[in-house]
Amino acid sequence: MVLSEKDLHLLDQCLRNMKTLQKAVLLVRFLGILWIMDGLALNPLRFLVY
Repeated sequence: MVLSEKDLHLLDQCLRNMKTLQKAVLLVRFLGILWIMDGLALNPLRFLVY
């Protein structure tokens, strides 16, 4: 299988997009976990903020 320059460029872009998407998904999961933990346990920081 011979890949042309264009194919390699498209493949590279696709991989980069997937990495960006993975980072976004991880960030959303992380924020979700923090939000759930904050909801379940009364966060001491909340009392300091308010």
